[in-house]
Amino acid sequence: MYQHEINKGVNARQSFDASFPDADGEVASVRATLDNKARLSRQYEAVESLLEADITPAQICGLTPADIDIHTGDDRRSKHAFAAVYLESESFAVTVPARPLDRYLRKARTVEYITSENDTLFRTPEGEPVSVENFELVHRRGRLAQTNMTGQGGVCDALNESRRDKLNRDTPVAADAD
Repeated sequence: MYQHEINKGVNARQSFDASFPDADGEVASVRATLDNKARLSRQYEAVESLLEADITPAQICGLTPADIDIHTGDDRRSKHAFAAVYLESESFAVTVPARPLDRYLRKARTVEYITSENDTLFRTPEGEPVSVENFELVHRRGRLAQTNMTGQGGVCDALNESRRDKLNRDTPVAADAD
């Protein structure tokens, strides 16, 4: 249906917006679906990093962006970058790797699930704040979204590699690596 636009965009190494400047209807809904899956996938990674630091589901459900202080230095991808997660009305902080929280926050802000520093940090797929009662279900759905995105990414990588081979291109067409 959008074969011409997709091929033209890929061959010209254009962004989605450049390839579909008037995205509406089906294309816009597909993009919104992919953005939501990406948000859920990133949310899963962020929550996993918090659980690994022994932060409880009840504490996780109460977090806001104001409770997160990301210290990345010059490189947000550095393995030394960390985030301080303030708990119990800022009585103490737990440090976790910055990258999962940073990636999640950037996506959640991009899709406007987080618009202020006092918004609930984690949301259901429908956009509602995660509660302690539905925490496990939402976390499981995030894992499924991550698995789905990883599988789709693998297919896209294979198609891109095949396309590069066919077009004799040495360099990959890079999408947002974050």
